[in-house]
Amino acid sequence: MVVPHAAELADYRGIYLQSFGGAPVASLPHALLERYADIIALAASAGLQADERWSRLPGLAVTAVIGPAWIGYADAETLGTASGYPQVRSLAAADKPEIDALRDACSAEEWAQAGSPDEKLELAGAFDGGRLATVAGYEVWGERIAHLYVVTHPAERGRGYGRAAVHYAATQAMARGLVPQYRTLVSNEPSRAVAAALGFESYATSLALRLAP
Repeated sequence: MVVPHAAELADYRGIYLQSFGGAPVASLPHALLERYADIIALAASAGLQADERWSRLPGLAVTAVIGPAWIGYADAETLGTASGYPQVRSLAAADKPEIDALRDACSAEEWAQAGSPDEKLELAGAFDGGRLATVAGYEVWGERIAHLYVVTHPAERGRGYGRAAVHYAATQAMARGLVPQYRTLVSNEPSRAVAAALGFESYATSLALRLAP
């Protein structure tokens, strides 16, 4: 199925595909729908793997392929408790030096994949002594979804800090009546392990194609 972008993607110059376990659903800018719907449907019928077929779409210049990504959701029943997790608290403006230090310790790609959390509100941090080990937060999508972000200091990964910070951020989101959403690359096994440990359940797989102007 190929449809025009919904309102939340109206300004997205690209193609977005999701699979809920069956045939993918694709959306694209309305102006491209009539001409390219059949081309996109044929390419999507082979699945959402990030392979060379996306760069060979006739008439479309794909500049980046993002994904495939794993998407999962949690609620109060699946999220579990925070027992045994490191200490986590909300971050404030006074924590900016620690956030900057964490950003500098990560690669630009890692920081961008985490959603550039220094630009987000509602941040939570897990600390190793006085050092900020992980920052997590969320962005509200469509007034209902809390889209989570998380990034951990390279020297602190695998020690439970990411799990703790995401749990805190998800709990804060649910307290506001939001549904926490966890999205990560299918290839990012450590990040998917965090989602599994917290009780996020698989919902869909997605792929995004950026188009040249």
